[in-house]
Amino acid sequence: MLSALQTEERTLVFYESPHRLVKTLKELCTYFGPEREACVCRELSKNLKNTGVEPWKN
Repeated sequence: MLSALQTEERTLVFYESPHRLVKTLKELCTYFGPEREACVCRELSKNLKNTGVEPWKN
């Protein structure tokens, strides 16, 4: 599935469980490359949501 999205330039949204997040981010970096930015958010439907945008780190 991810290989089919490698050339996609639009914003992509993935939902992942907290215990698989690090593994998934590493896999996304492998497919999309370190130059693509990622944003990790939690508690999006609550008042205490957290957001962070960082470059990929392998």
